Amino acid sequence: MKNTILFFWLITGSTIVQAMNIDVSISSNKQLTDKMKAFFTETLSNNYHGTSEVELYNQFLMDYFEAWTEVGATEYSDLKLKIDVEKLKEINGDLFRRDLLHYYYYFPEVIFLKPSDDIAKAKERYLNNTKIPIVLKSPSIILSKQKPTLTNLRKTHVSLLNYPEGFWKHIQQYDLKTVSYINQTMPNIGEIPFFNFTTFLLKTDASKELEKEIVQEIVAVIFWKYLCIEADIDFYSKPN
Repeated sequence: MKNTILFFWLITGSTIVQAMNIDVSISSNKQLTDKMKAFFTETLSNNYHGTSEVELYNQFLMDYFEAWTEVGATEYSDLKLKIDVEKLKEINGDLFRRDLLHYYYYFPEVIFLKPSDDIAKAKERYLNNTKIPIVLKSPSIILSKQKPTLTNLRKTHVSLLNYPEGFWKHIQQYDLKTVSYINQTMPNIGEIPFFNFTTFLLKTDASKELEKEIVQEIVAVIFWKYLCIEADIDFYSKPN
């Protein structure tokens, strides 16, 4: 079957998004998604004492919410989660494969520009004739755990989904408030801030949806980057 290609542009400040409308089976990544969700849940179980998965997810989200609202206005304290780093790296070895059935099923490629880079030239260089979803970010945002300020964390503590394909397309079959929130957020600002998403899940009646498997999968995918940050793993690194 011939693929249909549609270019989608979204400009939000310094972020330029191009997504490719390439037909990818919505079930093609179920095995990888299941691995990610199982590992995320296992990590929560190793850090919290909930008697159900819903309790574990709620405890994690509340911890994250409190880390942002109670530590002060200038410095964020990470959650210091106990993470099986080797197992995380093993899953990432599969996830980070740069093709439409793995990394690009969930996330776009992020290219960090220098402050001196010309946006127009960068668009021409990186976005023309590409067959992969790409996001350009300028100025460069470095991910590290070296006591970053909240200002920097507001730039790094976000998830970028491959809109409107892959995993995004998969979740469209579910009539849920969580899916509606993502559908409204990504097109408007180009990313999903962890704190905003956490607040939405905790402070609205969407919290009831945490009992659903697909919502737990969504949380695991969106917060996968956060696990990498906590484990000192470069989320944007490509496999050798």
